[in-house]
Amino acid sequence: AAKRGTAILMAAIGTAVFWLLMAGPFVALYSEYLHASYQSIFGSEGSAELPPIEQFPKPEFAMVMTSLLLSLLPTAVLAMIFLSIAQSNARTERTLATIRDGHDEAIRELQRDRVLRLQWEDPLLTDAEFLVRAGRSGETS
Repeated sequence: AAKRGTAILMAAIGTAVFWLLMAGPFVALYSEYLHASYQSIFGSEGSAELPPIEQFPKPEFAMVMTSLLLSLLPTAVLAMIFLSIAQSNARTERTLATIRDGHDEAIRELQRDRVLRLQWEDPLLTDAEFLVRAGRSGETS
């Protein structure tokens, strides 16, 4: 698995990309909203033509959904790139080797402590075990 610091860095980059793209329309909307607030509080030319409530911008659902979709696509692509890096073949092989070594060591320890023992009920398997042991110890029969 990716290291904790790497995962946090990738998550922070992905979050920043999403919110930078998502915030654009809302920043524009709030700048218009602040401008309309300023005009309604302090008055300005042109305010006599429109009632104050109509000067305030109204966010449309389509704008919000378009902004969301346009923010999700680059974020999803970035997430796929980060996942590909995190799940690279070399990293997977290293992790697999570490897990196998841990399992092999645990099995050897259990066998050494005589906690894990295999007993065969089949005479053919018992003979095969004898031959394997005889080949390891250098004995011949």
